[in-house]
Amino acid sequence: MTFATIEEVGRRADIPVAMLWHMAAADGFDGMGPSRREANRAIKALRDEALPLFAAADDQAGELRPEALDPASCLHR
Repeated sequence: MTFATIEEVGRRADIPVAMLWHMAAADGFDGMGPSRREANRAIKALRDEALPLFAAADDQAGELRPEALDPASCLHR
């Protein structure tokens, strides 16, 4: 199995970000192409937990929270 990016390694192999840091420190991504410094930069953008993209819409009652509603806009000339 080959991986194109460090993000893909972490996601598809289910490797925590902390372990990716250790792998980069040991030049574990050298065969993929990035240097240790480039690998560290790529890992900085990764997170173990998913971002709450739809948290405002996840109300228990099935209704949108107020912060998810856009105020009515009125365009005038």
